[in-house]
Amino acid sequence: MNKNPAVALMQIETALNHLQNTMVDEEEKLTWDDTFFKLFDELMQKLNDTREIAETLRQREEK
Repeated sequence: MNKNPAVALMQIETALNHLQNTMVDEEEKLTWDDTFFKLFDELMQKLNDTREIAETLRQREEK
């Protein structure tokens, strides 16, 4: 995970695009397989990590 929140957010955007791509199969029908949920969990963890990094940086700047 990148320690720069801006870079991390770009990585999250890429992960979100990948997640959206897993939702549609070759016939353009929605699918809810295990890959979607695994990627969703990873994305949520990345969002949480980014928030923690941003909060830490904000606290350092306030001191």
